[in-house]
Amino acid sequence: MRFSAEGRRVVLLAVVALALGGYTYLTTPEKKAAGEPVAGGSGAGGPQEETALRRFLDFDPEQVTRVEISHEGESLDCQRTAQGWKVEPGTKALRAGAAEDFLESIGQLVEIGEVEEGVEGFSEYGLDHPTSRILLQTEGGGTRTISLGSHNPVQTSVYARVDNAPRVVLVGSVILWEMRKLFLAAGS
Repeated sequence: MRFSAEGRRVVLLAVVALALGGYTYLTTPEKKAAGEPVAGGSGAGGPQEETALRRFLDFDPEQVTRVEISHEGESLDCQRTAQGWKVEPGTKALRAGAAEDFLESIGQLVEIGEVEEGVEGFSEYGLDHPTSRILLQTEGGGTRTISLGSHNPVQTSVYARVDNAPRVVLVGSVILWEMRKLFLAAGS
């Protein structure tokens, strides 16, 4: 059986593609599920645990009865009522689902990093006079306050702290976008 020049070229390309595909399959490291040990990386050659994502704020969105936001000179006060979320003053109805979406987004925020300096660096990170604050009031009268400071140098995250804790962390700057969305939903 004889192949034409075109046929030989097709067979040769198929063999090369098969060889490259097999090589890739055999040399690609296996992905591990979150929480499974990952080999190497510790310097001693032993297994190392994959870093778990740490939630920025632990709270139950269903328990939140009030959300107060101050951002760049504007403020917004939303309260949960039997008829849904309302904007104070005047109890204007908030667009359906807007407050729930906001609270869900806050609940899904993860810490990107932690700043070692703490209290000494508040002014450096814009947390001595934060430009944005979020107050979450829960059933039973408990409150949680999120203070947001300056952006990190590459503008991908902001410095933040919860309540008056000396701990400063970085969270995704998406939190600022979520705040703006809530202001738009409230018609501010």
